[in-house]
Amino acid sequence: MNEIERLKMDIQLVLGDAEKWLGAMPSLADMDLGLPPTVGKDLEAVRRLRTRAASSLINVALLGGFSSGKSFLVSGLQGGLALTRVMSDDDVSDKFIGLLPSAPIPTTACPASVVPVDASPQVDASGRGFLRVRFSDTDQWEDIGTSVLPPVVAAYAMGDDSDVKLSRKEEHWNRIVAEIEILVSESLLPAKLYDLPGHGSPDPIHDQIIREAMADADCFIYVSTASVSLSDADLELIGYLHRHHVNTGKRVVWVVTAIDRAMELGLDNRPAWTATVARNNRYLEDNCTLLDGKPDRGFIGDGFIAVSPASEARGKFSISEGNEAAGRRLLAESRMDALRRTLSTMIERDTGRRHVAAIASESRALLFPYQRALSERLETERLPVDQLRSQLRDLGNQLRDLTLAVDTTDARLGDILDRRIKSARQGFRRLAPHLRESLESEILSADLRKPRQANQIEVHRTRVIREWMTSPTGPLQIWNWELEAFTSEVLTEVRTAVLASHPLSEFRSSQVIDIDELTAPKSQRSNSDTQDVVQRAVAVVGALTPIGAGVATAFGVLAGPLLLIPAGVTVAATLAYAGITYRKKNATSLDLLRREWIAELDEIASEVERLFAAAAGLAGSEIIGRAIAILAGRRDQLAHSLLVVQERIEQPETATRQDLVARLDPHCRDGEELIAQLTQLAQV
Repeated sequence: MNEIERLKMDIQLVLGDAEKWLGAMPSLADMDLGLPPTVGKDLEAVRRLRTRAASSLINVALLGGFSSGKSFLVSGLQGGLALTRVMSDDDVSDKFIGLLPSAPIPTTACPASVVPVDASPQVDASGRGFLRVRFSDTDQWEDIGTSVLPPVVAAYAMGDDSDVKLSRKEEHWNRIVAEIEILVSESLLPAKLYDLPGHGSPDPIHDQIIREAMADADCFIYVSTASVSLSDADLELIGYLHRHHVNTGKRVVWVVTAIDRAMELGLDNRPAWTATVARNNRYLEDNCTLLDGKPDRGFIGDGFIAVSPASEARGKFSISEGNEAAGRRLLAESRMDALRRTLSTMIERDTGRRHVAAIASESRALLFPYQRALSERLETERLPVDQLRSQLRDLGNQLRDLTLAVDTTDARLGDILDRRIKSARQGFRRLAPHLRESLESEILSADLRKPRQANQIEVHRTRVIREWMTSPTGPLQIWNWELEAFTSEVLTEVRTAVLASHPLSEFRSSQVIDIDELTAPKSQRSNSDTQDVVQRAVAVVGALTPIGAGVATAFGVLAGPLLLIPAGVTVAATLAYAGITYRKKNATSLDLLRREWIAELDEIASEVERLFAAAAGLAGSEIIGRAIAILAGRRDQLAHSLLVVQERIEQPETATRQDLVARLDPHCRDGEELIAQLTQLAQV
């Protein structure tokens, strides 16, 4: 067992104990402990975290042109592609049935994802999975059903055509589908596979979903068909993906699919698909280069992997028909297992410690409020009555002070955040001159009307911005210092306010508030909390130009634990300038086009600064929002404690109280041990 496997086993064991511990909370309901009212929801969250710890589930986004075989590949990768034989005109034809509809209509296909889940009595994801749909007029998912017929899936995924729409539920006929999701309890890869629309979707909401999916994706699969080699038509998408890789380091797996349709032998007696793979690899080497002109191997990797989901399905069918030898040969020819091994290796290597630490941190934030409530009540029950009397007279003032802190902390911390963002932005006045110095001569010598040369300059520009922002004196490093200092300031202020409000001197300060609570994952906050955060972020950059789709994309990039946001700020700021129009389509003079590119470097620098400020504002506002939530929660908890102490004074020592202490003590000790174990795992 390697170290990563040991860590995954450790976190699963700890979460198993955490599930039992949290599951015991309802048995303490008769004690009126003031526990969070979300115990059922939090218990389910711990169960999901345990599943994530076991599966290392990551998000894989599939990109490529229309009809490149993405949907077919998704079904094949998760073992959801089946071959059946259909009689037509006295002939037998092969028909493939997948989880997702294949051969999508270019103008109607919507984003679709296939998500592995554990077997659950609430959702039957067996067979062909459980279909859910989100429409463009809502953020809520609507359940369709289990193992629905392929025409029904197609009606939601491709259903702008009036005849196709009739296969939907009647109440859905006239609604626009934003995306669909299929939950599967039987899968071959621990990964959410996100099948994005072909490049150039005409629907704006699809473009938004694509941007968000790319921000959330851990890695990408670029899909091309074996019958057509890459051309300049693919360059815009590949160029954008290359720039995204430069900014984020996310890996790309290159796949040529449908090799079963390109098996004819050439003059070299090799299948035609091998020539497609060779041409595609040369295309990547020629167009995806480093500053020195050499191929960017970090982006290209080992090049294209050739596969055939259809051959694998045929092989399984042959084996089921008793033709073992032919079936095994087809399985080997499909090369699908080789692709799965590549993805599995990437999943294991790229998650590992980071995956375990993130789950431990999120789990700790879930358990902490329960452990704190139990500990406070236990300390209260153990204190002598005369000491409680001396504490009680201070509780009213403490409650008043904490209420005042809730009312004033938001504005005070907002002012501090403004100053720290301003400090991080000081260096941006140097960005425009730096871009001109780095790119002007290259732009003047390039033929910008040729897509390959234009793409090379765009990649070069991305690298220049990335290197400038991440340099030891760049805005990202400065912002890292500023955000760390700001987080410490917020933490100190919240700790001070909470400690000042605590009536029990024996209570340990480490149990009051820690960084995990302050930086709780976004998934644990309500929609209203998130809306308040966005409003504060908008206020931070209110003096700048209005926030548009580019900043919305930046907000999506920032999803995840707040301790990871500094890297997200770089992604947001360096990618968002893609929304600027670099080329003037009506320019007829090459010299004019060059001058426009050079002039727009100043605009790009301003846009990067604006998006940087917006992203930094969101990062800080997330922390402020959580701080206010913690103080408000502590205020409510303090009010409850006041009532408990008053009741305790009125009712001296009793056998019932001794029984209460005896019941609470083991729960508190177990909770302390769980928090300690999760803290250790969060630091791996």
